[in-house]
Amino acid sequence: METEIINLLSIKKNISMNYDEIRKELGISKEDLDEALSNLERYGTIYRSKNGRYSLVSRTSLKKGIVKVTIRKKVIVELEDGDFDLIFDKKNIVKSNDVVLVDPHYNSGRATVVKVLTKEKVQDYIGTIVREGNHLVVRSEFHKDIIIKKEYPEGANVLVDGSSNEIKEILEDRYKIKVRELLTKYNFPVSYNNDYLKELKDIPDSLSEEEINEAKKEGIFDLREIPHTTIDSEDTKDFDDAVAWFNGLLYSSIADVPRYVEEGSAIERDAIERGISVYSPGMVNPMLHHKLSNGICSLNPNVDRFTSSVIFKINDDYTVTPYAMGRSIIRSRAKLTYEKVNEYLEEDRVPEGYESYTEMLEKLYSIAMRVKKKMLENGFLMFSSTEVKFIFDNEKVTDIKGRHQGKAEELIEFIMLLHNMTKTDYMIKHNLPFIARNHDLPNNDKLNAWVKLLSQRGYIVDKKDSYTNEDIKKILSTYRGNADQLVLDNIAIRGQSKARYGHLNKGHFALGIKAYATFTSPIRRLADYINERIYQDSIKYGDEYARNKWEPKMEELAKICTDAELRADKVERKADDLKKLEYMNTIPVGSKYTSTVSKVGKGYVEVLLPNMVYGKVYVSSKDYSVSKDGYSLFNNINGERILVGDQIDVSLLKVDMDKEEVLLLRSSYSKENGYEEKKGKKKVKKR
Repeated sequence: METEIINLLSIKKNISMNYDEIRKELGISKEDLDEALSNLERYGTIYRSKNGRYSLVSRTSLKKGIVKVTIRKKVIVELEDGDFDLIFDKKNIVKSNDVVLVDPHYNSGRATVVKVLTKEKVQDYIGTIVREGNHLVVRSEFHKDIIIKKEYPEGANVLVDGSSNEIKEILEDRYKIKVRELLTKYNFPVSYNNDYLKELKDIPDSLSEEEINEAKKEGIFDLREIPHTTIDSEDTKDFDDAVAWFNGLLYSSIADVPRYVEEGSAIERDAIERGISVYSPGMVNPMLHHKLSNGICSLNPNVDRFTSSVIFKINDDYTVTPYAMGRSIIRSRAKLTYEKVNEYLEEDRVPEGYESYTEMLEKLYSIAMRVKKKMLENGFLMFSSTEVKFIFDNEKVTDIKGRHQGKAEELIEFIMLLHNMTKTDYMIKHNLPFIARNHDLPNNDKLNAWVKLLSQRGYIVDKKDSYTNEDIKKILSTYRGNADQLVLDNIAIRGQSKARYGHLNKGHFALGIKAYATFTSPIRRLADYINERIYQDSIKYGDEYARNKWEPKMEELAKICTDAELRADKVERKADDLKKLEYMNTIPVGSKYTSTVSKVGKGYVEVLLPNMVYGKVYVSSKDYSVSKDGYSLFNNINGERILVGDQIDVSLLKVDMDKEEVLLLRSSYSKENGYEEKKGKKKVKKR
């Protein structure tokens, strides 16, 4: 019913309808319409104006956000595009963590509360022990002071139970404290309640033969003789997926999380509240407790695990045909790593212990790349990444490197893509609801700005009214492999729409396919867990059962998944930045780098260092002016120009831990500021 109302209000831009008009158009009972409208208003999907007319929130200027009340009584709302001071009246009294619908005023930086959607959730939070007169108190930015009677060291950071206001834990590591603060700020639970822990005791640590025999009676595939392996990072502990090549068939198996998480249980409710695992350097705040995520659900080597598998036949023309799919049981043979697999696939060096897997790896990679080639021909887009890998020694970062997207990563990425696409096709053919991974058309204005920058950098590219996948791929190829690639790709990515979860399928532009959903990370992502649960309900109880059960829940679940991903992105970016600052603080002042200009602004140049750390070079705002397009700085005295993508030599001046900035001094332009002449490019003169 909710879907029908959304579709009705989507027909025309800015359409609004009153209650009677909607009921007449859809021909439904008053009771059904009342319930559907109430749900849609509660989710913040539709908005009812004072004159009783309903509109889609997405077609209005209204935004959904989370309220934060600071100890200085300043009330703000966190929106996707920034924080705003909040304007509210007695009718809409708000508290920290309330979810509200607001009308943002971008010029003034303020937002007016239109409706309170969800009242605050009680969360644990981080506080600091301080002395106030004769008492010790716990002080936190978003909570009232709590007087404590026990003795604690002044200045200590503590984890406080949000319900009882009791201190649960003293926190010591400065970085871990900062990350816990970020998690609580963005409403991620950092502990588990008693009901959860009680249920956890009933979760087994291993599979018994009795369990396995019962499962085989249910008709699951026994794939323990198939030589599955996991391929993941060296520091991975939660293995969602395993792959194999055997007798001409490709196997992709993922953890059967629904088998161990009971619907409606405290464990599932907590997973829905978290929505996603949040990863930060050296730490993880998991969606599922480590007994599940690293234990019985993780596809660890040499132990039996329940899984959900897709088996593929690769045809002579390298098209892929699903051969079989369903619930299964496997025994992974080994825990292979990206780093070691890349040694073999890229350097033809066989790491110790990998001798038995070289033939399988060669076959899997050959297949994956041929399938990838076909996907690239059909519109699949690829960008370089500014993701980083932190090198640790005894919990201290000793180096930061760009995360290598090698052959091993490509191999797994494309097998998982095939798994997801195959199950998405199943959901569509069986008319089942699912949480779609939607990616809309790119923003043409932003892409045109990117193209203009490329022209200024000397690349021969054409501006268009709209861009297809083929257009973007052609433009990307003009600077592939050059020193400015990372920065230019990052700008191009900002021109793309951000992928979002949705209960209605809208297609995936970057993948060049009409429908896409994810299944392969059920340990780490709520969307994958829910999609796999719907799929299993379908094969166990039938399509109609699964459809009727899940259809009413999908919109809310999709919103939860998108919201969790956005919040996790903020935590992870901030945590990465903090760890980068911590690392740069160990680098000697005066250390020299050749950097790439990533951004310019009034009085500063932002650069990307070779270790993937961003820093700032401050310049005189009197001497330098920013161009209208925001991509250049011009020296008003000597006419010098600094353009995004330029290479400049810098040295480390200071790491400001309070302002969280890496400050650099500019020495000169790099001597390597030109480019080789290549087809489709013109040579860029040294500036």
